[in-house]
Amino acid sequence: MADNWKGRYSDAVGSIVRFSNVAARNSTIQVKYEAYGFSLSAQEWQVLEYLIEHPDNTFYMAHIASRLGIATSTLTKHSAKLVKLGLVEKYKFSDNQKNVILRASQKGTDFYNEMVKAFMSENFQAFFQYLSSFTDEQLQQMVRAMDALAGELTVDSLAERNLVKVNS
Repeated sequence: MADNWKGRYSDAVGSIVRFSNVAARNSTIQVKYEAYGFSLSAQEWQVLEYLIEHPDNTFYMAHIASRLGIATSTLTKHSAKLVKLGLVEKYKFSDNQKNVILRASQKGTDFYNEMVKAFMSENFQAFFQYLSSFTDEQLQQMVRAMDALAGELTVDSLAERNLVKVNS
């Protein structure tokens, strides 16, 4: 058997791969919110959550898409649905009509807060329990490591690589 290139990080990489696959599989599944009469995918939820967590943002859509690790066209599609549902509002600067700024609406914030209380916290309870023994510095190191990995794995950076056949 060949040496494992991951060395002592094999279990960590395996866990990240499994998590990524589960997240990818679930990212487009529509969860129906019966009381509200609509459904959202995990990515649509993440867009709303990002906007709520950054209420005073003036980030352009490209920045938000980058922070969420999704294509700008995907963010455009998700934000259009969220605007149609009344969960998100679009703004533009008076001196720049080109770039769109997204903000969660009051309806979006109320919906988000109700859903978090109902079930989101319990979905992360075991994860937070494992992290409870980490110091703040260890948590920041984990975030930096995950950001570094995400930066290396982005589709955009892979698309910039071109293979050139070498004549031997």
